[in-house]
Amino acid sequence: MKITHSFCSENQQPCVIIQRQLLRSGFQSCHDDFVKYIDMYAHPKGREQYFTSSGYKTHDSDFYETDYYMHQVTPSIKTEKNPFLALGQKVISTIENVLSPVNTSLYIYETWGNTLVQGNIIEPHSHGWNGPKASYVYVYNISVCENCASLVFPTVNNGMKISPKIGQIVIFSGWLVHAVDEHECDHPRINAGGNIGDLSYSV
Repeated sequence: MKITHSFCSENQQPCVIIQRQLLRSGFQSCHDDFVKYIDMYAHPKGREQYFTSSGYKTHDSDFYETDYYMHQVTPSIKTEKNPFLALGQKVISTIENVLSPVNTSLYIYETWGNTLVQGNIIEPHSHGWNGPKASYVYVYNISVCENCASLVFPTVNNGMKISPKIGQIVIFSGWLVHAVDEHECDHPRINAGGNIGDLSYSV
């Protein structure tokens, strides 16, 4: 596990980025389930709004993404466990174990899956400032190679980039601006993501 404590150059706020491999935690066996759910529920993003520190901006996105409540999808087989729910629970456990004091008010707010094909990018954006909807954001790499597009944090350490690895999860402060470089590989880049909320937050 790698933990990066830094400061955002945009607002000088402290931020945290956690990198962890989950293959040893039993998640490799879930990869086929993730792909099945994403194939079943993903659709072209089309025109959407991104939240940035200067407000919302609109961008035409051509990658594929599911809706944002994949952890609430009922598995088709009773003995099957929803991989998005299991992943969100693992993320909360990781946050509670790594960051102190332990925050027992965290909950899974949103989860999704996305697929980037050659030429796709994800524009710089954040998931809102500190608050109940996105206190933390996470990205989990399901089907990637070492040459796939990097996850980028343009306001951390002069543009911190994290190259994807299968089974790698990256957890970071929800307000932190992030993006994905142009995907140049000729195979899909498949990820699961989510927002972790905080019930103790008050506006």
